[in-house]
Amino acid sequence: MKTEADDVAALIAKAERKVNRYAAAFGDEADEIAAAAMRHQMNLAAQELARLQERQAELAGLIDQREITQEKIDEIRRMAAAVKRRLPGNPTHLQKRDLLDVLSVQVRLRRDDERRRWLDLSCGIPDWSVEIDLDFPAGNHSLASPSG
Repeated sequence: MKTEADDVAALIAKAERKVNRYAAAFGDEADEIAAAAMRHQMNLAAQELARLQERQAELAGLIDQREITQEKIDEIRRMAAAVKRRLPGNPTHLQKRDLLDVLSVQVRLRRDDERRRWLDLSCGIPDWSVEIDLDFPAGNHSLASPSG
């Protein structure tokens, strides 16, 4: 999600420059037909800028929600304790697999732009996932947004 937020910020900067260019050209244009065409293009660029700014606000809100509160930590611990109680002392591979299915665990291996390998993990706990940098010596674990 952080990558998307960075991409949206770059697109906003580009859209702002575009609107400014059209506004300057529109003001300098003496031909009314050309001025009307530029005004139309400027309005389209302004609409796109507004959509990008809305998306940026949405992403900022989602990123802010990524903090784990003590309440969420306690909820996760309660869920883990309940799951542990349901498993036998020495669960079989199949029982462990069933547990992963019940929790809707999803794992995805990906490479970033720098060709580093990342493991994205998510599960049925609302608003929770983790990224693990497989190429970092100690395993860089960071909270991340749900895959989208």
